[in-house]
Amino acid sequence: MEFLVQILFAAVGMGTPLLFATLGGVISERAGVINLGMEGLMLVGALVAFVVMLNTGNYFYALVAASVASGIVSMIHGLVCLMLRASQIASGLALTFFGTGLSGLFGDKLTGETVEPLIRVPIPLLSSIPILGPVLFNQDLLVYFSYICVVLSWWLLFKTRLGLNIRSMGEAPEVCDSLGLSVLKYRFFAVVGGGMLVGIGGAYFPLALTPFWVDGITAGRGWIAVALVIFAFWEPLKALGGAY
Repeated sequence: MEFLVQILFAAVGMGTPLLFATLGGVISERAGVINLGMEGLMLVGALVAFVVMLNTGNYFYALVAASVASGIVSMIHGLVCLMLRASQIASGLALTFFGTGLSGLFGDKLTGETVEPLIRVPIPLLSSIPILGPVLFNQDLLVYFSYICVVLSWWLLFKTRLGLNIRSMGEAPEVCDSLGLSVLKYRFFAVVGGGMLVGIGGAYFPLALTPFWVDGITAGRGWIAVALVIFAFWEPLKALGGAY
């Protein structure tokens, strides 16, 4: 039983960055924009989070900086795909090469540096539940935040008018345009918002999993997240199980 708990506990920890990235991909693709640049975005998020954490020692600042940086890089993808109407596949691959090269260039000087990792914060009562308690409720704060993001993403996409519009942009953009809805605006919003979530997934590596810098710290997890978006049928709740 103890061995099973340890395996499930590790699955939640290792699956958390995949979950953030998959949620970001789901939001983007629901709006009709494929993002193959998640590996690059995760590396950008990891690099920025590590640098900010190294200089400030503040997890919140590191997380926000990683999210904003990945959002800004996602804007490049949005500009190329939506405004210049270039290939989404080519733009996503270029984004991956960009993030990989950027993290390798600036991360080279950070090799050997370490930061203090996030500590586990058990939730009273819930962490005492047999098996599921220590697995789900004896984690760090970013894991708990990922639970919230899953619920909010599901609620946003399937229970709000904004979510209905986002899904409509991916399924019937011509109809949305005829109704006076800005396809460009909604898709750009989804690409940037999704990119910010992917950046948080990247930030999880130096802040919790690997509290020191190594080249290629994400180890290809972004590509796994690309596959998980399809595996989860573009649904946040299924992304949770897929990531774990």
